[in-house]
Amino acid sequence: MNEKLTIFRFENKLKSIQKTNLFRWQFLAALLLSMFTFPQVNAQIIINEIKSNGMAELANIGDSPVDISAYYFSSSPFSSRLDNLELVCGDLLLEPGELVTVNTFSNVDFRGGELALYTERDFRNPDAIIDYVQWGSPSRPRESVAVAAGIWRVSDFINRFEYNQSISYSGCGNSSDDYSIGTPSILCEDNGCFANGGVLTGGPFIFDQVGDGNPDNIPTGAVSLSGEEGCNTGFIVTDSNGYILGMPPSPSAVNFDNPGAGTCLIWHIAYTGSINGLDMGLNANDLEGCFDLSNPVEVIRTN
Repeated sequence: MNEKLTIFRFENKLKSIQKTNLFRWQFLAALLLSMFTFPQVNAQIIINEIKSNGMAELANIGDSPVDISAYYFSSSPFSSRLDNLELVCGDLLLEPGELVTVNTFSNVDFRGGELALYTERDFRNPDAIIDYVQWGSPSRPRESVAVAAGIWRVSDFINRFEYNQSISYSGCGNSSDDYSIGTPSILCEDNGCFANGGVLTGGPFIFDQVGDGNPDNIPTGAVSLSGEEGCNTGFIVTDSNGYILGMPPSPSAVNFDNPGAGTCLIWHIAYTGSINGLDMGLNANDLEGCFDLSNPVEVIRTN
C-alpha cells in the first residue's frame, strides 16, 4: 500500500474549542445530511507517469481494488497485455491509492509517442479505452479512439520530454494540462499531493436562541473562500471534536436552529483521488488520502 499519503490532523486546531455533547450533534447530523450531498471519485485506473526509459506507472485513484492483469497497453502498432510485461514494482491487483510500474515496449519514445490503456484487446472500441496520453505531436493512431471515448481532446498533446525526465499526472482531467514534465519520481511512489483547502474568512458566528423554530443561517457571502486547489472541493461541518455532521453546498445552507446548544466548525476541504473516512459520524481526524483542510469557522449555538 502506498504510504506517502497526505494525512491531515485536527488536534492542534481544536485545543481552544470547547467539547460538546456528541449525542446532541448526532441528532443534528441526521438533519444536516438529509439535505446535503458530497462528490465522490469513481474507481478508475489512470496512467500516472511515463518515464524516459520506457517504464509506465499506473495508479488506482478510485475507492475499490481493480485487477488489471488482463488490461492492455497499446501504442500503435504495438500492444501487450499487462501480465505479459515485466513487473518493476507494485501489484497488478491494484488497491485504492496504490501504484504499479511495468516496462512497456521499446517503441515508447520520449521524443514523441502515445500510450493507451484498454480493458480488453479491442483497440478501436471507445468503450474499451480508459486512459490515453499523447506527447511530442498530435494525431497519433489511438487519438481518435480516445476522443470518441471522451478522455482526450482532438489534436491535444504534451510537449516532448528529455531522456532524463518523465511526464506525470498532476491534475484532475484528461488533457495535456493535467500532466507535468520533470524529474522522474521514485518507482511506485506518488507524484505529490496537489490539494489546498484554501482560507476561510468570516465569523465566529453566534446564535443565542437556537431551538425556537426560527431559522438560524449564516448570511450568504458572510464566509469567503480563497486559495483552494484540488480535483474535488466542498464544505464540511464538524462538532468541536472533529466528528463529521454534514457536508453542505455552502455555509449559508445550514440551519443551526436544530435542538441543542454547542459549538461546531465549518471547514473547506480539497482533495485529489480517493479519500477514506469522509462520511457522517466518522471523525475527520482519521481522513486519509491526498487532501487539505482550510482553517475552521466557528459557530456557537446557545439557548
